[in-house]
Amino acid sequence: MVSLSRFLLVGAICLLPFWATGQQVKYVDLKNEKAKYATRQFYVFDVVDDREVKNIGLKDNDPVEFRNGAASCIHQFIANNFVQNRSSQPITLHITKLNFSTNRNITIKPFSSQQEVISAISIAFYAGDKKLLEYTGSGKAHIVEFADGIDVLTRKAIEDDLKQFDGWWAQNKGKVSTSSVVKVDVVLGKNIDRPACIPYSLTRLLQIPDFAGAIENLPTEAAATVSGVAIGFSSETRNSEFLLHVHITPFFNKAQSWFKKGTQDVRVLAHEQTHFDITAIKACELANAIRSADLSKDNYTSVIEEMYKKYVAAANQEENTYDDDTNHGTIIAKQEEWQKKLRQQIVKCGCY
Repeated sequence: MVSLSRFLLVGAICLLPFWATGQQVKYVDLKNEKAKYATRQFYVFDVVDDREVKNIGLKDNDPVEFRNGAASCIHQFIANNFVQNRSSQPITLHITKLNFSTNRNITIKPFSSQQEVISAISIAFYAGDKKLLEYTGSGKAHIVEFADGIDVLTRKAIEDDLKQFDGWWAQNKGKVSTSSVVKVDVVLGKNIDRPACIPYSLTRLLQIPDFAGAIENLPTEAAATVSGVAIGFSSETRNSEFLLHVHITPFFNKAQSWFKKGTQDVRVLAHEQTHFDITAIKACELANAIRSADLSKDNYTSVIEEMYKKYVAAANQEENTYDDDTNHGTIIAKQEEWQKKLRQQIVKCGCY
């Protein structure tokens, strides 16, 4: 009699016994017996043994192993006995637990030579480097030979797990990313959901009424522009690809920007517009850097955050250099030189 129960496992840790050296290893083979079930949505590309201890049990105090190793034995068994759709998704099986023992405290029948063989088996399913599912469970067989119990319980677990995963994959393959690679879509926003803010635009330049903030008493400043870059991202899985959507919007903050009375002229306004141009150029550079970055599902948040900090710092540095070089817009020739240079950069970057 053979019985087996299988269920999903998340985060299991397996501790297997250690066998001392010097013992004679007993080897077990899996019988070639054609499976009635054929995989449809995937095929087994490889089998990997993730266990630290490769023994699968003890027989008369000697360690028992699959001949040629568990991974090779199971992979060969599947290749020989399962019809598989080679044009479907390649899947790698990872063996995380494989242990067999006998229950000597149970009597099958009086004077019976049978013994109860117990299994503990866990198999994880991977697509590339992406772990999709892991099945774990136990089974038992009333059988004469320990090796036969191992054979029967292993073959049953493999067939059940392949069939169960095939059904799950048929329902979820389009919703699950099979790679850690991230496909990035970066958009420069033309709108912003902040009532006090104006998104950058080539056709909508700053106007004096836009400077609505409280005036600060800074003797060297006739006006102040407070601008920034809003960034947000979302993700989705589409056709087994992980898509990252990044939305970047350079903006001018009306509530924090100000103009002193008596200095409200087009010359000062042009100086402040150039500050906003610097913000927009750095936002475009950030967008291009994200598009070419080496991102994964595990690191994209931290990588983008670090890139954002870098480009904000670069924008602040350039704005300080701009103010120093033009003496806050009072050196006319330098001011005109910066305005021309930055407007050319804005057009050339192609973001707006």
